[in-house]
Amino acid sequence: MSKTVQKFTETGARVQAYPKGKYEVWQPEGADPTSALIDLAQKVSRGRPAAYEDSAEGLEEFAQKTAEFFQSVQRHNESIGEGDAALIPDIESWAAYLSISRKTLLMYSRRNSQWSEYIEMIKTAIYSVKKDLAQRFKIPPVVMIFDMKNNAGYQDSLHIDTEVFEEQQARSTPEEIMKRHSDAVRPSPPDLSEFD
Repeated sequence: MSKTVQKFTETGARVQAYPKGKYEVWQPEGADPTSALIDLAQKVSRGRPAAYEDSAEGLEEFAQKTAEFFQSVQRHNESIGEGDAALIPDIESWAAYLSISRKTLLMYSRRNSQWSEYIEMIKTAIYSVKKDLAQRFKIPPVVMIFDMKNNAGYQDSLHIDTEVFEEQQARSTPEEIMKRHSDAVRPSPPDLSEFD
């Protein structure tokens, strides 16, 4: 039997033919495909175990690894020579050092108040370093602004002072308003009765 028509390989993996190639999906020979998919869905739905447990010990381990991150940044920055680039701590490099994703870090901050407070404290420290560097033009301020808006929850605010408008409206009579805007108001149409 040819390889392209064969349903299973010698190892028992099921061969799926797709237009751009063949992909092997493990499935024991003779197994019901539906039950294999259900088993796989159950395994995937449980997710992988958390890198740091949702416990006091997990938070302590998380804090220890975070301290190691800052120590490694500091060691690197103390050892660099003139003209070499210093490391700037940020959320992404912190998460990478912890071997988790940014999204996982965000999920950890939602665990409970202790996790949330600790993670916010570290984020504040990171952003204070970046803000200081931006104010001394060591990093472009625009980059810092972009980072603060996208990662730190900062946002532009628009403030419209309506008090002046409200005061002006309260003091103006309709005649005063007409007088102020007389050139914008159309004159009344001429009286054509004399041409009758």
